[in-house]
Amino acid sequence: MKRVAFAVSLALSLGLPTTALAAEPPDDTAASRAQGPMLELSLAPLYGFGGARHGFGGQAGLGMFSPLWQGEGSTGSLELGLLLGYDHESYGRSDRFLGEGQVDGGTHRIEALLLAGPGLRLAAMPRVRSSLQLYGGWVQAFMHAQLDNELQSISGDYEVSVGVFSTGLALTHRLELAQRVGLDLQVRAPFPMVPAAITSYVFASLGVSVGL
Repeated sequence: MKRVAFAVSLALSLGLPTTALAAEPPDDTAASRAQGPMLELSLAPLYGFGGARHGFGGQAGLGMFSPLWQGEGSTGSLELGLLLGYDHESYGRSDRFLGEGQVDGGTHRIEALLLAGPGLRLAAMPRVRSSLQLYGGWVQAFMHAQLDNELQSISGDYEVSVGVFSTGLALTHRLELAQRVGLDLQVRAPFPMVPAAITSYVFASLGVSVGL
């Protein structure tokens, strides 16, 4: 408002019309938040953990959000998305359950998930958008290991491929760094929690998103 008052005073002193100065200049960022629906592409490195197991990889997502309602203190939206993820869990050189045994190899895990849920943006933090989404999709795991245990005379290769349907919850916080560019922090956890090596991983990622 101070800029507008100064501009009006300057225009009056110079004898210029003030009609065009009667309102604040448009906020492009606020306008981009109000429009919808909007598509976003996201890329992020991925870390997964499940008990004593750890995996590293990456994920790519295509999301859409559309404003549902707008109030004085907050704005709500519908968040939909498609997520593709990959991670690799290395078995390491030794295993505490095998005594003197050694195991090599690892698990390659591929995910294809659909996500849907509400999003929220608070007026007090206009550059932060949070969402809580349900997800469901297919998880395919390719496991290959070489086991060597001289004490029990066990030596050989083990290879198997297993696919299961997985569901869970994804919590995402997005910080707008610039118009249509954001920094995304996401945590995904299976729900209900099933004690299975393929689907019991909790994943965390920190990456970037770009509005299309």
